[in-house]
Amino acid sequence: FHNWADPEGDTGMADDISNFGVGGYCIPDLKNLTVPRHVFPTAPRAMLVHVGINDMFQGGVPLATYLADIKAFFAWLHEVQPDAKICFLSIVRPTDIAPTVSGIVGPEADARRDAIDAANAAMREFCAERAWAAYLDAEVAYCDEKGRSRVELFHGDGIHLLPEAYP
Repeated sequence: FHNWADPEGDTGMADDISNFGVGGYCIPDLKNLTVPRHVFPTAPRAMLVHVGINDMFQGGVPLATYLADIKAFFAWLHEVQPDAKICFLSIVRPTDIAPTVSGIVGPEADARRDAIDAANAAMREFCAERAWAAYLDAEVAYCDEKGRSRVELFHGDGIHLLPEAYP
């Protein structure tokens, strides 16, 4: 989680958390760079994975490809670290005023929300079918009752959370 300044303090798990988040990364970056170099050497008991928005909207990866990639990534993580719980933190929707994505309102914005909802639903099901996986719903914390991301919790880009939003 690139902008999470104090995960140890915010969770009360001092000396028990390693944060290897890198802004802008997609699944191939995690698989080829971050995870083998930094995560696996720590032999984690649990891994919290938050990836998808960059793959689908900056990388232009179609939903079906993203789902195949994230499921394969989870299977690979489990294969290498079979005793670790692997948690998927749902993709947080960009705010409706995100300047870095087109389609603030109308069909493009609806399609963007629909793709995120479909990805989250697929990963919820994927995780429910595996004892070693878990799904964590970020919408509870970051969306209003209409399912819109709460603008006050995000940087001006409408995608990344502010440091004070993480706790």
